[in-house]
Amino acid sequence: MRNILACFTIIFITFFSSPVLAVETVNFPSQDGLELTADIYMPDEVHEPRTVIIYFHQEGSSRGEYQQIGPRLADMGYIGMAVDLRIGGLFAGVENKTAEKTRQLLVPVPVVQAAYPDMLSSLFFAKQNLNADRLLIWGSSRTATMSLILAAQQRQTIIDGVFAFSAAEHFNFNPPIYQLAENINIPVFMTSGRGEEETWKSIFNALPSDEKMGFVPKGMGKTGSSALTTRHKDEYWRVISRFLEQYFIFDHQKDISVSNTQEQSSDAKKERKFIIYAD
Repeated sequence: MRNILACFTIIFITFFSSPVLAVETVNFPSQDGLELTADIYMPDEVHEPRTVIIYFHQEGSSRGEYQQIGPRLADMGYIGMAVDLRIGGLFAGVENKTAEKTRQLLVPVPVVQAAYPDMLSSLFFAKQNLNADRLLIWGSSRTATMSLILAAQQRQTIIDGVFAFSAAEHFNFNPPIYQLAENINIPVFMTSGRGEEETWKSIFNALPSDEKMGFVPKGMGKTGSSALTTRHKDEYWRVISRFLEQYFIFDHQKDISVSNTQEQSSDAKKERKFIIYAD
């Protein structure tokens, strides 16, 4: 894995109103040799420490799930990599090229857990080829749950933070996900559509670190990362920005952060441990 030679192919270049110059599509191998496809969202100005967010789509989806999300976070300075996993299909006009390759091999349709080696290989690729100083993973529905499993099993040797959109006790996993969560000692952000919070509260509460943030929206929202493309998206983005500013600021922001932290009361600091309910 350490000597992965990626095949970089610029498939298309799209200019955004934000400072994102282009989306670059890359290919690299999964652990079993299956070629994975991913889109790289590179900010116009990359800040230190270099922070990469790897986006994993829902089951039945594609990297197209992050066409609006990737550029917005790149505008904030975060390098993004949206990966086509072997489970999926068409989303927002973007075909899942990895899933298409899987179908061409005439293998049985994989279950979502089969994408685990794709997720793991994505970590190594981003670390080595995008020169990530900090590596965050972002999962949607079942891949949110898998992201938490990955963080627990990797013991955070590579992963620095997790975004889990609509995680739950999927897969009848043994041990349960909430027990695995006890091994995660990095910042974690958890959210979902309104009314789904009971499916992830036990996992959130089991996280031992105080560096965690949960969010229940006022609006209905939506399951998975697509919540950030609904009419209720702004309330999600406000809390995501707060989470990033709290735990993953850049070097040039530190003086501002120290000043803000000194102004916080002990009660305000304690509040970060709890789930935020939108007013």
